[in-house]
Amino acid sequence: METKKIYVLLQGYQCLFGDVYKRLKGTQYNHASLGIVDSMDEFYSFRSKWGLCIEHPFRFNKPYKKDVQCMIYEIEVTSQQYSEIQETIQSYLNQREHFHFSYTSLLLGFLGIRHNFKQGYTCSKFVAEVLEKSGVMSIGKHTSLCLPTDFENTLTLTHYEGLARNYKSSLDY
Repeated sequence: METKKIYVLLQGYQCLFGDVYKRLKGTQYNHASLGIVDSMDEFYSFRSKWGLCIEHPFRFNKPYKKDVQCMIYEIEVTSQQYSEIQETIQSYLNQREHFHFSYTSLLLGFLGIRHNFKQGYTCSKFVAEVLEKSGVMSIGKHTSLCLPTDFENTLTLTHYEGLARNYKSSLDY
C-alpha cells in the first residue's frame, strides 16, 4: 500500500498571549499548522489576523520569523487519507469567508470548556479536525479543547526541532 507523509508544525511565537500560554502550559510552542507537501513550503492554519491562511514558515519575509522555535512532526498516511486531507483543506479554502479565528474558542479551549462553534476556529482545533475527519488520528478529546501541547503529547516522529532559520528544506531561496 502506497503511503504519503504529512506534517504538523508547532511554532513558538513571541507575543503576549503566546508568552502567557507557554508559561502556563510549560511548552515552547503556541501555534499549530498542517503541511501536506514535502517541500515544507505551505502549511494551513488559522491565525488571529487572517482566519484560515496558507503559511510559509520558512520564507523569511519578516526578520522575526527566523528566530521562531519550531517542532515538525511527521505522520505517515495512506493515499486515501491523504486525498481526504486534501479535499477537506480545499473545502475549507473554498468557503474561507465563512470561517474566522475565534478568541472565544481559544479562551474556552484553554479553560477546558467544550464548545461547538461551527465557524470559529483556533489553529489547533483546525489541525485536529482535519486529522480526525480524514481518519488519520484523534487527539483523544473534543477538537474544541485541542491545544498545541496536545500534538506534543500525542505525536512521536520528530522530523525537525530547532529555530526556523536552521531548517534546511528542499526549497531554494
